[in-house]
Amino acid sequence: MPGPSQYSRVNGWTLPLHPLQFLSWLTAILFSLAYYVLFVPAAISDLQVYLIIINAVLISSYVLFTIIAVTINPAEKQVRVKQGRKGRKMPTLDPAHSHVIENFYCNLCELPISSSRTKHCKCCNKCVSNFDHHCKWLNNCVGSRNYTYFIGILMSASMSLTLSVVLATFYSIAYFTDLSHGYWMQGYRDYWNIFPQGSVEHLNKLKDSGEIFKIFNQPIPGDVYVGLMITTGLLILATDLLLLHLLFFHAYLFARKMTTYEFIVSKRQKSQAVPQKPTPTSAKLEEIERTASVRTTLSFSTSQKSLTNGRPRSPAGAMNCAADNPLFGSITVLEDATAFRQDPDQPFGEEINTLAQNTNYNQEPDLNAIGAIMYKVNRHEDRTRISTRMLPMGSCAGERGSVPKVNS
Repeated sequence: MPGPSQYSRVNGWTLPLHPLQFLSWLTAILFSLAYYVLFVPAAISDLQVYLIIINAVLISSYVLFTIIAVTINPAEKQVRVKQGRKGRKMPTLDPAHSHVIENFYCNLCELPISSSRTKHCKCCNKCVSNFDHHCKWLNNCVGSRNYTYFIGILMSASMSLTLSVVLATFYSIAYFTDLSHGYWMQGYRDYWNIFPQGSVEHLNKLKDSGEIFKIFNQPIPGDVYVGLMITTGLLILATDLLLLHLLFFHAYLFARKMTTYEFIVSKRQKSQAVPQKPTPTSAKLEEIERTASVRTTLSFSTSQKSLTNGRPRSPAGAMNCAADNPLFGSITVLEDATAFRQDPDQPFGEEINTLAQNTNYNQEPDLNAIGAIMYKVNRHEDRTRISTRMLPMGSCAGERGSVPKVNS
């Protein structure tokens, strides 16, 4: 990819001109010529004056907007002042700087910039205020100083081309359907005015011999005439669709208060974003996070204790809760759920989840399974903090007990 120019460009007239710039001029000339040579002469004389004036206004607007948009220098004010020094070369980027613009200062233009939307155009080698994009068709950047004229180009050109498409479609159909009337096509109307007692067969003969339609006052067979009209209409339609697409795209950007550059950067960032792959235990942890909780508690109780309202009740009298009910307790796991989820090396997370799902709290728990898990948990204290606590019950409320450790 070519690097920045040695000199900064002033506007779209700065040499070298871009090939697409020539192509846009050539296309505008050919389509305008087709309008006045093919489409307007096909219309009846009463409409021709209006069609000439309407498109003349649209074409004149297009030419005026194009000249202004190409001529304007969209650079920052200080850059324009600096460009007044003839023959000044633009410096190359110092390797010490990772970006052209840093802290609202352009390291190439060596000037402060006015806003975060100011960008240094690589093609023009200058900072452009409210940079939207570099338009190769204009051979110039589009920024805040010429953006309005750029939209004027799109609107006037698309309206002119749409009018041409409508006329090309209408008179291509009328070529086959208006033979016996002459209501819409001037060539057919002239024939019926000259030959009131004529026939369609006679009209077709004159049409094929080139006596009905003319281009630059030269006779042309009717089939060639309508063929040129259809072909030109299709080319204009394709161009018109591209311009309309671009016009509606900028309407979308205007509604979103974005520039073309910002839209492209946003799309690029989204495409480069790598989705985070879930770890084997992420399903359980995501459920925890959805309920705004970062704790998973596994509670175990023995079936030998009597139950009151579904909860174990200690026998009467004061006693040590841990000694009285050493199997009853809870394991509080994952005080930092996010860190646990991002650690794919945890070997016991899935076992805890499975045990939590399969535990029947009214039956005696699997001590071997609990002990094995706790042993593994204790081996990973640097990753996951585990605490054990007693649930409140009877006279033992507030005291702490523990789940016995079983060696695996």
